[in-house]
Amino acid sequence: SVAPGTRFGDYEISAVLSKKGICQVLKAHDPQMNRAVVLKVFPKQLATNPFWYERFKREVVVAGKLSHPNIVLALGAGEAGGNPLMMLEYLESCSLQEKLEREGNVPERTAWQIACEIAKGLAYAAEQGIVHRDIKPDNILCTEDGRIKILDMGCAKILNDETLLTMPGTTIGTPFYMSPEQATGQRDLDSRTDVYSLGCTVFHMLTGSVPFM
Repeated sequence: SVAPGTRFGDYEISAVLSKKGICQVLKAHDPQMNRAVVLKVFPKQLATNPFWYERFKREVVVAGKLSHPNIVLALGAGEAGGNPLMMLEYLESCSLQEKLEREGNVPERTAWQIACEIAKGLAYAAEQGIVHRDIKPDNILCTEDGRIKILDMGCAKILNDETLLTMPGTTIGTPFYMSPEQATGQRDLDSRTDVYSLGCTVFHMLTGSVPFM
């Protein structure tokens, strides 16, 4: 793991933001651009594992296709110290999950405003032939200036790509927000699975709990 106050490749690490699955998410200073960025750092072993390295390259390709006000912007990809990494825009924000944990739920008007912004980002992704597959409060950012941003395209599927990057017998997504067809491992998913997950997210915002326990 990388500690705050240290250098990592060309970057100066400011803070550890989270550990998401196999990734460490860091706030860093990019000296070339003189700005704060987010580094999504993958373990070194990933580079030697063909399956996971293909997943990483897929995430980079998907992120590179997307430029929309409601989707966190990818700034680049590469490696540092042998660790594959992605560089993303840094936003002063909290996740919708953190907001719900703090407030319990959100007012109906606010919930629908947030949902509309998420839907705009998903509609744009669908136009690019991309399905997110993991819409949930933890993957929605609420910025300090009121913007709503979708993050974490690691589970995304490119609709016209026949490459199978899901391990046999596994599903991708988060059970509480996952559509039935996604939960049963169907591969021919389309944007309707994101609509279902958005509905579950709206339910969580309005009630303070997930739809199914």
